[in-house]
Amino acid sequence: MKKKVLICTLLTSLLLLCACSDNTKNPTTLSEVAAQNIALQEIPGATAENIKVFRLDNDNGLFTYEGTIIYDDQKYEFEIDATDGTILEWNMEPIYD
Repeated sequence: MKKKVLICTLLTSLLLLCACSDNTKNPTTLSEVAAQNIALQEIPGATAENIKVFRLDNDNGLFTYEGTIIYDDQKYEFEIDATDGTILEWNMEPIYD
């Protein structure tokens, strides 16, 4: 009887673990390169070499790419929706401020 309880407990734990891990999957549909290209299209002349910071962030279930581009004495900071490529935030300021 103890073996059956132990096996049932282990199986239940395994099922719960699998169910929880499905909720943490990254639902991004946009690749890093595609998101970088969206940002670079906003800055004529900038290239991937000008990207100084770029990362995937999860803010309460909303996956976004956040980054910084330095080009032509300007600092651009941006946030792009990782599911559809919408630019959510865009800031520009001189690097000497």
